[in-house]
Amino acid sequence: MLDFFYRFRSIEKLLGDEFQELEKQEIYFSPFNGLNDPMEGFQDIFWKGDSIVWKNLLKHYLLCLQLSCTAWLVSGDQACIIKNQIPVFWKISDLSESGKKQYEDICSQFFKHEVIQKLPESFASRKNPIRNSALLLYLKSLHTYAVTTVLAIFEKDGLLGEQKNQLSSLKSDTFSFLESLIRLHDSSAEISEVFNEIHSHILLQQDLLYSNALQTTSTMQVSNQNKAFILFDFPAKYVKQLERLVYPESYVACFMSECTNASMWGHYGDSHKGVCLKFKANNVQGYPALDLNCCVGSGSNKTESRLIHEVRSHRFYKVNYKNKYPEIDFFRSLGRLNFPTLEESWYIDEDKNISRCAEDIFKDEKKWRQKYWDTHKKGIITKLKDWSYEKEYRLILNDPSLINLKYNFSSLDGIIFGINTPQEDKLQIMRIIEEKCKKESRQEEFKFYQSFYSRRSRKIEYAALNLIRYK
Repeated sequence: MLDFFYRFRSIEKLLGDEFQELEKQEIYFSPFNGLNDPMEGFQDIFWKGDSIVWKNLLKHYLLCLQLSCTAWLVSGDQACIIKNQIPVFWKISDLSESGKKQYEDICSQFFKHEVIQKLPESFASRKNPIRNSALLLYLKSLHTYAVTTVLAIFEKDGLLGEQKNQLSSLKSDTFSFLESLIRLHDSSAEISEVFNEIHSHILLQQDLLYSNALQTTSTMQVSNQNKAFILFDFPAKYVKQLERLVYPESYVACFMSECTNASMWGHYGDSHKGVCLKFKANNVQGYPALDLNCCVGSGSNKTESRLIHEVRSHRFYKVNYKNKYPEIDFFRSLGRLNFPTLEESWYIDEDKNISRCAEDIFKDEKKWRQKYWDTHKKGIITKLKDWSYEKEYRLILNDPSLINLKYNFSSLDGIIFGINTPQEDKLQIMRIIEEKCKKESRQEEFKFYQSFYSRRSRKIEYAALNLIRYK
């Protein structure tokens, strides 16, 4: 087990007025989109299931489209509906009575078409799972028909206003292509993957051309943005939003097992002008961990309310560097949804038949959820082999309200200055540490180090600044 872990920080994060991480003794947990690798948080999701879950997916698509079109009708062209996330967590029981009737009419009309009727069984009979790009192609192919169906019901109910004129040229004759697409994907996994890549590339260009056509000034008008969202952007954004049903957003704090790599100092140590914090780990059941002060609730008495804090050990997880990310079976990984929602929206059909995809959760929900979280964790600590030089470890959080946690000063073993750390910044850091050492009687224990390039080892090394002593 490793005894020490290293965390690179810029002077701005460590001392800046906005952050003051050193003074506050805080560890910042970043969302994946705040990390430097754009592939962070990538989920390699595939779709494979019986006709029950496939039909429920199409019905869920219609529900989200109905809600998005309703938002457009309500807001008109005064608000950009694309800024709001597609409501993938909604279910039928969340609708008003009129909304439920409207949804039933949409589904009834949509599934009247013989090609649509065959889709769930066609998807279920595929030998190979459907990947993200293939699912998007299918949804794009039937999207125009779905939009015309939704708006036809809106018009029947007298709800369609100015939007009717904007969509008057909409056509829905796309089923010959959809049938060809299904046959092609059934023929060969290799051929279908190539086709997916080619056609996805074409669709990307078409969407860009259409967006350019809608561009009227330096910024697109709200009405055109909404139109583009409903007609073109919706399928892709829906597929992306489906990821939210699988796993919650996670937050990570990044550490390294060593700090002698020049690239690491350049990337994370602010071009060697920052510092590296050296933390001493605890041994918790054979694993390295760091104690952090967490808010676990709130309480109150007659005079005041207060937050309740508790020190908890957070394990360091070693990042695995692989050639691919863990695969996630969408229909068997809907762990963010509660049991009633899974039954209502995904695992049971109109005749109360239960999907085979629900067998594990109905058999042993506790075991199923344990496997679910294990798979989630594998994804958080997996990076492509290109990043293996980092030798990274991570602390993990799943609570977005706790992205800054306080560590005990006793856990901070020392601070390593970068080759280019300015003298004034070193002095400011030393003064802050001096005050903390006095409070906790660590004057003789805390150490500062200076990094340097070693001609002997041809890498970055660091040496203790032994002349610096606090009395």
